Amino acid sequence: MPSTVAKAGVVVQVGLTDILFGARYSTVDGCSVQGRPYVFSAKDRTVLLTLDDPQAQAGASSNCCVRSAGDLNKDNIPDDLIGAPYQDVGANTAQGAVFAHSDKDGPVLLTLLVPVLRRNAGFGWYLAASEDVHRWDT
Repeated sequence: MPSTVAKAGVVVQVGLTDILFGARYSTVDGCSVQGRPYVFSAKDRTVLLTLDDPQAQAGASSNCCVRSAGDLNKDNIPDDLIGAPYQDVGANTAQGAVFAHSDKDGPVLLTLLVPVLRRNAGFGWYLAASEDVHRWDT
């Protein structure tokens, strides 16, 4: 059963909004509780993409929170934010990280880290997409 769910936008151009599911307790490549997010087709329920943590790590709980991020790379396909709140970053255990993935083909577009580095920050536990408040698109 998925632990988190969000709309993924229209990944396959059939006019239906596809669905992003997070399975936070999945074992991936021998890493227990690594977590794994999937994008499913709203048309036929097939898996369109598997969005793996680029820094696989046991216990990271990648995709504890998943959200559509809008079109970050301007390819006309919405992208996703994947939270990994227990991701170790350097010497900081459970600092957390957020990965922005392309919904076109799955690669990580950018990695976000908490501005003040510290252990147990849990960064990525909750995510929300925002409008372009700086108007950088104009």
